[in-house]
Order: sequence, then C-alpha cells, then structure tokens
Amino acid sequence: MMNGLQSWRKVITPHPNICEGTYKNDEFMADLSKASRGEGDSEYTDAREFFSRTYLTAGLKNLLVRALKRVKDGRGEPVIQLKTAFGGGKTHSMLALYHLMRGSSELESLPVLRKVFDEAGVFSLPRVKVVVLGCTEIDPTSSVSVHGVSVKTLWGNIGAQLGQYEYVRRADIEGISPGNRVLAEMFDSCGPCVVLMDELVAYGRKLRDEEEKNIRGSLPAGTFENFLTFIQELTEAAKFSRNSLVVATLPESDSEAGGEKGLKVLHTVEHYFGRLDSVWKPVTASEGFEIVRRRLFLECHDPEARDKTAEAYYRMYQNNGADFPSSAQDVSYRDRIISCYPFHPELFDRLYEDWATLENFQRTRGVLRLMASVVRKLWTSDDNSPLIMPGSLPLYDSGVRYELTRALSESDAWYSIVDGDIDGEGSKACDIDKKERFAPLSAARRSARTIMLGSAPSVRSQSLRGLDEAHILLGTVQPGENIAVYNDAVNKLRESLLYLYSDEYRLWFDTRATLRKTALNEQKNITPSQIEAEIRKRLNFRGRKPFSHVHVYSAPEDVPDSEELRLVVLGSDWSEELALRILEGRKNQNMVVFLVPEDRQLSDVREVAAKYLAWRRLETKREDLNLDAKQNRELNSAVKSLNEGLDAAVRRAWVCVLVPYTERDSLSVTRWEKLKMRDTGEVAEEVVRCLKSRDKLTEKWAASHMNRELGSLVWDKREYIGVKTLWEYVCEYTYLPRLTDYGVLEAGIKEGIANEKCFALAEGVEDGKYIGLSIEEPASVEKSDLLVRRDAANRQLEAEKPGEVIDEGPELTPAPELPVREKPKLKTRFHMNAKLSNTPSLKRDVRKIIDDVIVNLKGIDGEDVKISLDVIMEAPNGIDPNVVKDVSDNCKELKLDENSYGFEE
Repeated sequence: MMNGLQSWRKVITPHPNICEGTYKNDEFMADLSKASRGEGDSEYTDAREFFSRTYLTAGLKNLLVRALKRVKDGRGEPVIQLKTAFGGGKTHSMLALYHLMRGSSELESLPVLRKVFDEAGVFSLPRVKVVVLGCTEIDPTSSVSVHGVSVKTLWGNIGAQLGQYEYVRRADIEGISPGNRVLAEMFDSCGPCVVLMDELVAYGRKLRDEEEKNIRGSLPAGTFENFLTFIQELTEAAKFSRNSLVVATLPESDSEAGGEKGLKVLHTVEHYFGRLDSVWKPVTASEGFEIVRRRLFLECHDPEARDKTAEAYYRMYQNNGADFPSSAQDVSYRDRIISCYPFHPELFDRLYEDWATLENFQRTRGVLRLMASVVRKLWTSDDNSPLIMPGSLPLYDSGVRYELTRALSESDAWYSIVDGDIDGEGSKACDIDKKERFAPLSAARRSARTIMLGSAPSVRSQSLRGLDEAHILLGTVQPGENIAVYNDAVNKLRESLLYLYSDEYRLWFDTRATLRKTALNEQKNITPSQIEAEIRKRLNFRGRKPFSHVHVYSAPEDVPDSEELRLVVLGSDWSEELALRILEGRKNQNMVVFLVPEDRQLSDVREVAAKYLAWRRLETKREDLNLDAKQNRELNSAVKSLNEGLDAAVRRAWVCVLVPYTERDSLSVTRWEKLKMRDTGEVAEEVVRCLKSRDKLTEKWAASHMNRELGSLVWDKREYIGVKTLWEYVCEYTYLPRLTDYGVLEAGIKEGIANEKCFALAEGVEDGKYIGLSIEEPASVEKSDLLVRRDAANRQLEAEKPGEVIDEGPELTPAPELPVREKPKLKTRFHMNAKLSNTPSLKRDVRKIIDDVIVNLKGIDGEDVKISLDVIMEAPNGIDPNVVKDVSDNCKELKLDENSYGFEE
C-alpha cells in the first residue's frame, strides 16, 4: 500500500487468460470469416460473450442503431463504409453487426444492447440474412463451394449465401456483373439482408485489368474493371432495395492501400461508396482505453479504493499546478482516471495520439497486444503501484520491449536503445538509479520509460516530438513522492543517455547517438584555466554609471587611486585579503566597492562554462562530424542556449557587493560588509540600487546631514574648512558617506547655503577675515573655496555693515582666532633615504614611494630631481653562476653604467 492507496492488483483482476499467460496475440485479431464458420476463440464466436467483453463506443452504438433501423423499416443508410487505420476496430465492428443481425432473442436481454434497441425503436430482433465476404480469403483464380453451389465471383458468392443464386447464376458463370436491378430484386426476394465485405480493397488488388487480361488471360472472377462496375451496382442496389444494407471496410490512408493498384481500388471504391455511404470511424482516441480495459480486466471489485486512488492523483495535480499539465488539474481528469482504471490516462493518450499515427502500429490490436504483455508482467512481478503508468512499463522484459518497438522502423536499433539506455540490465538509467536519492523511486528508469513512450517518430511535426517536463512528471510521479527527485533524475538522463535528445521544451529518444554525448567527451578536455578565462569574459558587464570605471580581475596596482567612484569585480578565487590588498596604500578608500560571487553558485558557473566551451569546440569540428540539418540546428541551439545560460549563471553568481568601512575610533582596522543584490538588470545599476538601499552610497547629501558630520569633524575645532579638504575627507574615510561624485557635495553645499542656512562660502581667509564671504547661493562651488560655519559668517557680515554696532548676544559663539596668513620661508631642498625589506611587498613599497613622494616633487618650478637606487646583497654561501649571468645581462639591457654594478668574491 503506497501512501494509503491500494495497489491496482488488490482492486481489479485481469481476465484469467492474462493472469495465467495462456492468451495468444492472435486472440486480439478479429477474423470475420473464421467467426462466421464458428472457428476461433469463443470471445469472437459466441455472440453473448462477444458483447459482454465489448465496450460499446459511441461510434459502434451508432452503427448498430443505423443497421437496425435499416433492416427494420428501411430508415437507415443503405451503404456504410467503415474506414479507420489498420488495427482500428473495423473488423470488430463487422463482427458486432454479424452477431447482432444473426442474434437470437437472448441478445435482447443484454444490458449493453438495451440502449441500442431503445434508440433504434426496435423491441425484438428482426430475422435478417447475413452475407459475409472475407475478401482476403476469396481466391479470384478459382471457384469455391458456397452452400453446395460452385461460385466464381463476389456476386455469385452473395447469391449463394442468400439462397438466391439463380438471380446471378449466368452473371457468375460469365464473370460479368449482373446489374443493380437484378441485385436489388435478389435482396428483396429474401427479406432484409446485410452484406458484410471485409477488406474489399485487398480483393480488388488481386484482379487483372484489361491489359493484364490480354497478356496473362482472364480470371474466373472477372476483370478489375468489371469488379469496379459491380461495386457501383451493389451500392445502387442497396439503395433501390426496401431494407437491405451493404457494409464494407476500407483502409484509412493511401499507404495502407497496398501499392499503385490498391490505391486505384481504394479511390474508386471511395468514389462509388461516397455517393451513398455514411462514413463512420468506430473507435475514437478517448474510447480506446475502454476497449482495452474490458478486454483485459474483469469488473472492478473495489470501486471505493479505485475512487480514492483517482482522488489522490487529482489532488496531487491540483496542489502542484506548476509541475503538471493544466489539463490534469481539471476535475474531469479525475473522472478519466476512474474510467481508465487501472491504467493512467496519460498512458492511453500517448498510445492513441502518438503511436496510433504510425503506419505499422495497429490502433486497437497493437495497444491490446502491448497492454496484455504489460499487465501479465506486472501481475506476475507483484507490482504494487496504485496505477499502471507510462513509467510502470516493464521495458526490461523482452516481450514488452518487442511489442513496443515492433512497429517502429529500425526496430532492432530501438530494441537496443531500450536495452542500453532505458531499462535493460545495466542500462544507463539503471546506473543512475543506483544513487541513493533515486533508488527508492527508480526515478531515472521511470522517467526514461515515460520519455520513450512519448518518442514515437510519428507524423507529427518534429518540433512537437517527445514530451515536455510536465508530461514526463505526469507519467511518472505517484502521490506522496518527491517531485524534485524526478526533476533531478531527468537532468541526469539528459547528461548521461547516449540516445536521448532534448531542446528547450521537450525530450525524446532517437536512433542516432546524440551530440550531447560527443560534447560530454569533449568537456573532459576543458582545463580550469580555460573555464576561468571564459568566466572572466562574462564579467565585462555592459554599462558602468555612476562608476568611472569597472575593473575586472584587476591586480592591486591596476586600480588607480583617484577621487572617482570605482567598482572592482573580483574573480571566483576572491577573498577579503585580496580586496584588502587593493585598498592598502590607497588614499581614496571610500571611492572603491567590490563585486564578488556567491560561493555556493560558483560550481554551477564552472559547470555551465565547461559545457559551453565543449559545444563551441564541436562548432569548429562541424564538417568533421558530418552533421545533418537537424544536428546542425541542435548544435546551434545548444551553443546559443549555453551561451545565454552562462551569462545568466554568472549574473546569478556575482550578486554580492563587498563594502569596506571603519569606525571613527579605529581607523586602522578595515571591516567588510557583504550585501546581496538582485540578479536582474544592469550590474552597475543593481550595485548602486543595493548600496543606496543600505545607505552605503549617497546621490544626494542633505545639507542638514552634512552639517551634522561637520559638527564632529570640523566645527568643534574651527569655523571653516576648505571644500577641497572636505572632498578629500569624503573620498578617504570609509566612515563618512560615500558620494557618487563631487557634484553631490556641491549640491549639498548649495542647499546648506540657500535653504538650510547652515553654511557660507568664502574665497579665502586673510588677517582673520574671510575674503569674498557670501551667504547667497553660488552658481558653482569651486574646490578652492572655503566652507564657513554660518554663525561665524553672520558675525563678520554684521560687523562689516556701516554705522552699526555688533550685537554679541548669547546666541552667538565667539569665533576662534583664525590663523593669519604669513608668507613662510620656502624650503629649497628635499632628501630621503628609505630602507626597503626584501619581502613580497617590495614592489608595492617602491610604487608607493614613486606615487606619494616623487610624483609630488615633479613639476615644481625649476626642480631637479635625482633618484638613485642602492642595492647591496651579501651571500656568504656564494651566488649561482647562472644568477650572475642573468643579473649581469639584465643590467646591460637596462643600459646601466658598467662601473655602477658588479659581483665580487
């Protein structure tokens, strides 16, 4: 019992011949001629048993009603053609007519026929003479004895079976059709009669036309042309008669007609029958399962358990709507499960929608043969599943495998594919199922079986071949099982199976090995360095505003120390130590933020990158691989999909913004805050959005906020600060707001002057007074300006008013004594001697000296900078001669004076 559901074996029982394995496949092949002679299984020869095991489809019911109306009082159509695909139930329908028209009164009590009698308005079966022409058995080259009469033609055969041979005796002897009037009189002379002609086209193919007759001689049955004339006359005679009926079976497609001559017969017969016929298709796809269920199973003996199972499946589909087709979530699908029980509806949908379109697959008979072998194997192996699903098919059984693949072209190849990829002992799907996650459910094999059932190379468009993942789940998952396990199993099948194809939407099997397998082999040759190089390409994200530059995989020395906001993208080997090395020695640390990957996403990125590079290699080998058009499309699609997939994987991974910060009381200790951003949109825009949402980036610095910062930074010590100095502070100290650019500072200063009235602006300070002091909003704020505390500015402006006395009220704080600008004595010489340690930081230290010292000295008016580098190295154990040579050669290349370097003993 699974999740409280009974196994189908406990709820319904197959017919004894299925359970015992005593059935024969030819039992599912109805033979009208044999049944009319009382030969064969009682299922076909005994009228009562035949109807008890026959599901009365809408089409079959309609056929029987029309036939009864015709023979009762001439109300129905006089001619009916039964036209379906090979194995579609034509002969079974003929048998139903045969037994009904010849039936005894005991048939009148059968419940299955009650609706037929009621709709036809018949209360007792009329006495009807029935003629059976099994046209595949009739030999047109010789005469045959019918009820003691030797006949040569179809019309002679009909006359003999009706007991009215005299009407057609001369026409039979001469092999010439007797005419419609004679045939109509013959029908009326014996009361209502029914002529059943099975496989009429097959008979016509045997006849010789006039050209063949002249070469090979005539046949007793007459010529092909005369046969066609007879068909015309027969249909007209049925119309002229009072209540007789002619029924013929015809193949549905031209391909089933059997060559050029058979095609001519089919079209000609269709033409004559088409004038008077009622075209009828006995079995619809939705009714096929009822036929199969009745033929294979006894009545359900536990309807409550059956209904409980249907409800459980229906609830599973409803509760997991995103995983299953929408059609399975409708209440009508629950009813279908009940009707199909113990089969799952998806099993029959695939057989009747896909397999039934194959030329060699017999629509009803083929399904019966396959399902009989499936039920027999599952019954004897004690299958405990609630339903028989596509995933239940025991394709490991050679008999089941043969029945499924026999109708396919290249059937031997398909047989091997099922054995090697899907369900044979040691198949790739079985190997996947050995993993602990899949083993309890046999998830890989069940999924592979389902995909195989959806892989019929039918007449449908190739773009629709196979199954989407929703229908794969529909054919595999049972109530109480973990859907995610099946999703994972399908992905493993994609990666591993040699003959499994897939596109963006569907999966299917084919007889050719997949490009995927070739790509997997190629993937083994992709190196980690190649993978990293490809990932690095994807990190060159488009767009960078408001960042002045986006640095990807950059070394510390490659990130300039500037007063511009910069984004540094670190690679998959990132670390906080690497980020710290980039910050070390930089003055403008508050103008750098980092984008780093989420570690748990990196394995996925590397895997997708390896797959992409492998498929790209196949592109370069396109001609050597000798790909066909479909494989070329697959290759193009795979490269495109993986290219987009790698971009998406990289985008999903690089979603962490690493922000440096310090505390005011411990500036020497850099700390890090890692923020998670969205994996959609332009990267730079998303970084900015993420920073702004956490107050780590400011695009508008409110004057009030700026004034508070200056309160602790400047105002408690002095009354003014240079705008340039303030901007440098903002760029340097990571405890201050991080501004997108200088314009944010300028806008905040303007607001503080014009609106908040907390600042003033001056051009400079001299002799204790501010020069160019203004409390009016400026057109621009230059870095050379001074930002002055407003109360200090007000005091000076009040003092400068002519004729007014300064009112030093308690609300004003006296301004501190401002430094007096003096002309200092200028220095004229600088010297420096730095001892550098021979450590890994040597290169960095030298560069810092150049950037921070020497560069500042360059450009001074009249400067003359002389730089020398002293290197003294002592090696008590001696220097390797190769090192001596290399260093000496390098010194020569640098064109150093020969007296400025050398080695000593």
